[in-house]
Amino acid sequence: MTIQQSVVADTVSAHSANGLIKGYFNAFQSLDLETNNGPLSALVGLHNDNGPDSTKARLYTTNGYVA
Repeated sequence: MTIQQSVVADTVSAHSANGLIKGYFNAFQSLDLETNNGPLSALVGLHNDNGPDSTKARLYTTNGYVA
């Protein structure tokens, strides 16, 4: 499976097994990208409207690279 997109949302979550996650990801609350046996290539934008909570990001891969 390959996930390749441009996404803008409050909360972004993409998980893939044996495939690539690639694209532009913009999040206002949280971003979670995870692959197993596949690379992760992302341009990330984290945006916050000066609210009390920070925007969080998690990029994780097993047996792949993060770029």
